[in-house]
Amino acid sequence: MLQVLRLGTVPVLAVSPSFAGLPLNVLAAVDFSASSARAVSLTADLMRRDGRLTLAHVVARDVHHANWLSPDSAYHGSIGRAFDLLIADLGARRVERIERKVLGGDPSESLVEYSERLLPDLIVAGSHGYGFLSRLLLGSVSQRLVRAAHCSVLVAPPEDGPSYLDEMATVTTPFAAYEWAERLEDFTRRNASRTATLEVIDPDLGAQIEEKGLPFVGASFDPRNGRVHFILGSPHLMGRHLTRSINEPTAIQILRDRSGRDVVLRVAHGTGQTLLTFAR
Repeated sequence: MLQVLRLGTVPVLAVSPSFAGLPLNVLAAVDFSASSARAVSLTADLMRRDGRLTLAHVVARDVHHANWLSPDSAYHGSIGRAFDLLIADLGARRVERIERKVLGGDPSESLVEYSERLLPDLIVAGSHGYGFLSRLLLGSVSQRLVRAAHCSVLVAPPEDGPSYLDEMATVTTPFAAYEWAERLEDFTRRNASRTATLEVIDPDLGAQIEEKGLPFVGASFDPRNGRVHFILGSPHLMGRHLTRSINEPTAIQILRDRSGRDVVLRVAHGTGQTLLTFAR
């Protein structure tokens, strides 16, 4: 499921066994991005007209410390105006009941907790990315909702994003096997000490984040045993490193943003892949 969401350019609906008709109670996670707006628009066409659509937006407590707890924050100020515009864009597709909810804290945790209280028939969210690179790094909110939801889930990318094939040609650099050792040394010199996340994607187990928010120490390839090694942690604290070894890699790719800065190191192995992703 997560692989489809990462690579797809169309909305994906994961249907639960209880999905027997048009949804009546829908929770939409909105951050007012193009992808979440599209998800809401699709939902308005999909759900029953006499249903209830709850638009939930999560704000960080430290950013909106003055008003995030306000009971009318969904109707006033910049957040209220954003809700107004989102609802106005629905036009004639507006459902009878639209409710607004502002939550505070971590987006993933807050939305999952709120969905457990609301018990919706359908949860919708945007994949929050215009191209292949952003979809490859599927947002933690969408990913957590897909994993934790006990109901159907709809995830939509922005409508006007480029195809991943077009973008891959400009941001991805694959290397031949004989180059791996040298290229990983260069990669390490460019990116040492950058904050990174290490994620393993397996077709059977899904995506698993092994470590998050640690400094990148280095990546290397040992041609003697055919392994790629990752090291994360502080280079100044002996014995406090995370080391991951990948047996029998089949491909190594570096994904860069438009400015040429490294964003992802991808190592394919077997039927899965390991992603080293830098904070941006």
